Amino acid sequence: MTIERMEQDEVGYAKRLRTKAKLYQNGVLVVETFSECRAAFSGLRGRVLVICFDQAGVVHWVSQEFACHTRCALMDPSCASSGTDAWVDNLPEPVGRLTQSLDIVHLEGDSDRDFRTRVIDGIKATREVADEIKAIYDNLM
Repeated sequence: MTIERMEQDEVGYAKRLRTKAKLYQNGVLVVETFSECRAAFSGLRGRVLVICFDQAGVVHWVSQEFACHTRCALMDPSCASSGTDAWVDNLPEPVGRLTQSLDIVHLEGDSDRDFRTRVIDGIKATREVADEIKAIYDNLM
């Protein structure tokens, strides 16, 4: 079984991220993001996280933070104002097997730099996360 999710967000004035995430049962996560800056004078530094939910709707994993290539402002000729980035992340097999849905979080620039850490702290603090997943966190930390 494969879980898929697509999300599009405006992350600033004339700045857009559109991400498609696909999680396979073996834990392979494939993420593809189109980023576009239509602002005249400020660029876009997009960041993406994928959050995994179990069958009870409880968050039990968050991907690494994926950083998109910088997209320049329309008036800046030094780089493209739009493009696509793709990543593959190998999550632990129990995460792939136990995940029932995904959510995608788009961030821009240095906004909310500790978002991922707060999600991980919340996962570790909850009792609802499967023992298999808790054991993985214990071994990582």
